[in-house]
Amino acid sequence: MEADSANLLPLLEKQWGAARLDHLRQIGRIAQQLGTPAYLVGGAVRDLFLKRYAPDLDVAVEGDTRMLAEACKAQIHGAHYQFHAQFGTAILEDSQGVALDLAQCRLEHYPAPAALPEVHPGNIHADLARRDFTVNAMAIRLDPQHFGILLDPYDGQADLQAGLLRTLHSRSFLDDPTRILRGLRFATRFQMDLAPECHQQLKQALQADIFTQLSGARLWRELRYLLELEALPVALSLLTAWELWF
Repeated sequence: MEADSANLLPLLEKQWGAARLDHLRQIGRIAQQLGTPAYLVGGAVRDLFLKRYAPDLDVAVEGDTRMLAEACKAQIHGAHYQFHAQFGTAILEDSQGVALDLAQCRLEHYPAPAALPEVHPGNIHADLARRDFTVNAMAIRLDPQHFGILLDPYDGQADLQAGLLRTLHSRSFLDDPTRILRGLRFATRFQMDLAPECHQQLKQALQADIFTQLSGARLWRELRYLLELEALPVALSLLTAWELWF
């Protein structure tokens, strides 16, 4: 699918209803006024195609998230926010208690395998390019003139329909080995499999003993998420199939 080719408004209206869309429209309108375009990103876009309810909404902003949150507080009745200066993110909540996360679009560079990335401000295309899998690298425009338009530069919708988890580049698992465990969670939850080339990327990462270069805290966090899955037996069988026993 080509980027900017599909308008998802009918699907959004059917699955989410008018109230939720009105909230997103308001944010898109205010963001445009400020010159900081905003996009719905992440799991909510993926789950829209899977016909799953997305309780958490993430909005990527090409600009200052605090400025946008402050403007939303001023213009949306009952809205308030919490700003996290360390991460440059804000949690915006409306009068009905519906919350969404605002984060600045960013560009990431990994200085070494398994290292934490160096982060710089970026646009939506850079933000999607840093994602783990194509199915999580889709966005929906929120500006009034293009509200509901899908951005899908890596054909994530097609991979979702095919049940495939595909990385965005060949060094993805070497840059961030936590993506391997996240991929295992996604494979378990959504009955998906790694794309053929990703099995080779996984083998390469394991041959490099990549998990020994990961901090214990980051590894344990991902393992804890894994152990919380309802379909834990399926996840454990995939651990064996992917040769991930540590």
